Amino acid sequence: MLKTLGLILLYCVSLSANADTFQSLDTLSLLVEKFVTENIETNDGKLHVDIGKIDNRLKLKACPLQQLKVSNPSNTPLINTNTLLVTCQLPESNWSIYMPITISLTQPVITAKHVINKNTILTEDDLTLTEMDIRKLKQGYVQNTATLIGKKSNIMIQQGNPVDPNMLAMPKVVLKGESVTIKAVSNQLQVSMSGVALEDGAIGDSIRVKNNSSKRIIQAEITGKKQVTVEI
Repeated sequence: MLKTLGLILLYCVSLSANADTFQSLDTLSLLVEKFVTENIETNDGKLHVDIGKIDNRLKLKACPLQQLKVSNPSNTPLINTNTLLVTCQLPESNWSIYMPITISLTQPVITAKHVINKNTILTEDDLTLTEMDIRKLKQGYVQNTATLIGKKSNIMIQQGNPVDPNMLAMPKVVLKGESVTIKAVSNQLQVSMSGVALEDGAIGDSIRVKNNSSKRIIQAEITGKKQVTVEI
């Protein structure tokens, strides 16, 4: 609906521009906004384009709408671009102007509902959704709490701050020196035995474990709390 309204406005303004001697700066602003909205994937986010002020004393020869071209000469990602170039492609009136822009794209992002202390195992009660401009989240962001719950915070996270995956780690479920269950598995059978962990680790980590029966030291993958698995 907004894009349709923008096109109607652009058409009306362009008619006025073509009737005048000088190019309408409003037409250029609408063209730039249309270019941005058509070339940025919003993923249901809210896109806002702010066109910087152009000196209205600038007198450019009026250019037909179909001869106006918007481009991104810096070749940076459009979401991070601060200027776009508008060019009149008429041979007899070839001019260009840089249009300053500010783009924001707000989406729901997982943030800390309250101060999260270091070494906290995250639960749903620690997290909330907040609308934020993702352009400013250089370290990354998360939109699904399921990917964070059960992980441990490596640092203190202030209330309202985005919860960056780099701030988190899987909690240790096996500690050095404690008894563990070793599961030896193959396509045909599964055997369980007791052992002792020689290293700390989280689920998915590979650690050294001592088999209590054979006294052998083996490398095994942590698959649960006080549980490791080795293929045979």
